[in-house]
Amino acid sequence: MATLFMFVMLGMGALVVDLGSLYQQHRSAQAVADSAALAGAGLLDAGWAQAQGAAQANFNINRNPSQSILINPATAFPGSSLSGGDSVTVTVTSTATTGFSSLFGFHSVHIDATAQATIESYTSQSGHIMPWAIMKDSFTVGSSYAIYTDNSGSNNGTVDLPLAGSQANSTCTYPSTSGVSDLAAVIGGTQAAGVVHIGDCLVTKPGGSPTPAKQGLSAINPWYSLSSAIQLDANGQYTVLRDTPQLAVMPIVTNADGTTAWTTGSSHLTVVGFAWFFVTGYSNAGKEVQGTFVKLSSVPSAGQSSGAYSSYGTATTIALTV
Repeated sequence: MATLFMFVMLGMGALVVDLGSLYQQHRSAQAVADSAALAGAGLLDAGWAQAQGAAQANFNINRNPSQSILINPATAFPGSSLSGGDSVTVTVTSTATTGFSSLFGFHSVHIDATAQATIESYTSQSGHIMPWAIMKDSFTVGSSYAIYTDNSGSNNGTVDLPLAGSQANSTCTYPSTSGVSDLAAVIGGTQAAGVVHIGDCLVTKPGGSPTPAKQGLSAINPWYSLSSAIQLDANGQYTVLRDTPQLAVMPIVTNADGTTAWTTGSSHLTVVGFAWFFVTGYSNAGKEVQGTFVKLSSVPSAGQSSGAYSSYGTATTIALTV
């Protein structure tokens, strides 16, 4: 009886030790799968080949010799504008050898770890939103554009944003920024805007707004060059090095009827996306503001939400969905 008891206890002890080891090996495989999926999803908007390559490269760096990988496209949001899928699914497989359990005939265990990461576009924004709307168009990441130009027409892109603590809506009835001081403070980053959602209505401010542009931008101190504030990595993403009001989200809009030519007089615009721009300078006493179109993924904070990827903007987040 004592011999049988010792045999049972030895078996239980072996099982406990091996289960602990297998648990750690599964955690390691899961971490490798998570990292590879996130790396791949960050490049889905560049194409499946680039996303798959990024996931594979990440796996090659983090793997251990016993692990293999399977990478597949997937769709988390049917409304995504990425026809090939908005997600990367990664399965990491390995065979773990047992220790004490091998004495009882259990020599190895198959381990699978699966992760799915999805690229999502922001569906709402708050905080440092520039009061300049960008009409929906094709933009090239890393290229410079005039993001505000006074005297280009009766509408120059300036819009009323909701005040901090309030939200824009689809009827354009919200408490909004008004006057030079409000606009200058929002542009300079000392006053936050309220929440703006995709589908919301924003009201244009006809006429010129060079004074708040100059006042707001000249108040930013220190002023950074693009390369000293954000850095472009090998995957085509920008990494923020310094927090500055020069890096701001701007609403991408159309006219209420879906057209993309600025109209005359006060008008209503519909928000269709959000994009990151880095303000590089201004000229002619604030009548023209230059900015670089950048691609940046960030973690959502208060007032921000995300959903199906949209090609209209470059404000995105990458989320593990499995």
